[in-house]
Amino acid sequence: MPTVPGADNYQTLGANVPGAPIQQGNYKELSGSVQQSGAEAQRLAQTVQSVGHGLAQQTIATQAMDNEAGTKTTFAQAQGHVSGLLTDPEHGFLRKMGSDASAARDTTVSTIQALPQAILDSMPNDAQRKMIAPHLQTMVNDAMVQINNHTAQQSLVANTAATKLLIQASGNSAA
Repeated sequence: MPTVPGADNYQTLGANVPGAPIQQGNYKELSGSVQQSGAEAQRLAQTVQSVGHGLAQQTIATQAMDNEAGTKTTFAQAQGHVSGLLTDPEHGFLRKMGSDASAARDTTVSTIQALPQAILDSMPNDAQRKMIAPHLQTMVNDAMVQINNHTAQQSLVANTAATKLLIQASGNSAA
């Protein structure tokens, strides 16, 4: 005899197909099954959230490493450029002697002081700009100390040479 659906029972036709067997069940069992499915869905959502958080953290860490590598590479190139301006065997500022050093000072200073802004403008993101900016300023400051020391030393050399020439000229005119 067919069961009349009540508060605890239900009936369905299998896949709503004529002639398919009637499926019967208990609402309490169905309710338990739905609750279990809900708990599984929550666990799945927590897992997906955890995986998403892990991927986000990994992406952030990867970007930080990329920023650091880019900053180091750019700074090394900047140091090489400044080193070349100062110590190049043929044209380096620190290789210039006497009045040649004083004559080359302003151009060298302008070139070195413009370098940090040019580098900052070329950096791909703010994180790299923030990482490299203080190092560039230190590099410029160090270069300026070398330039000023060399200029002072070579001005003294030029002055000494000029004094010797003056003494020679005075001696030659007295003779």
